[in-house]
Amino acid sequence: MRWLYVVFFGLINSFSACNYFIPVDKNSQTLDTIIDFESVDLSPSFFICDALSGEDRTNCFRTKLQEKIANALQKHALTVEEDIDEMITVFLTINRKGKVELKEIKRSQLLKETLSSLDSLIDLSIKRLPRVSPAIKRGIAVNTEYQLPIRVSINNSDL
Repeated sequence: MRWLYVVFFGLINSFSACNYFIPVDKNSQTLDTIIDFESVDLSPSFFICDALSGEDRTNCFRTKLQEKIANALQKHALTVEEDIDEMITVFLTINRKGKVELKEIKRSQLLKETLSSLDSLIDLSIKRLPRVSPAIKRGIAVNTEYQLPIRVSINNSDL
């Protein structure tokens, strides 16, 4: 009778370990499934920056983006009662099709009250940006978020 229990538990143990009977392909490769979503292989860029690579491409894009938005904002005459010299942060999303979209603007309460039209001017200047080459991650175009610091400096003596 004891022998029957040993055989029974031996069979159950061997069936529960059925992975031992599956053949293993020694030529198979394991996939790298860990993806760093905080970085991209190629940063977004304007057409003029596409020939560059690495940090040069990123710097070119950042510089051109700041220039284009600054030039668009300088075309508008903004008047204030007191001088203003503040930094704001514009949060942008660059989608996988290369369209730049305004996500949020962080600024002080004073700037919100004195220059209420600034949001719409920034939004308009972003909408008028040309399409960009989107960021690339593992050969696929991906959405990216971008923070753009802008110094708002208006002097009454300049007017």
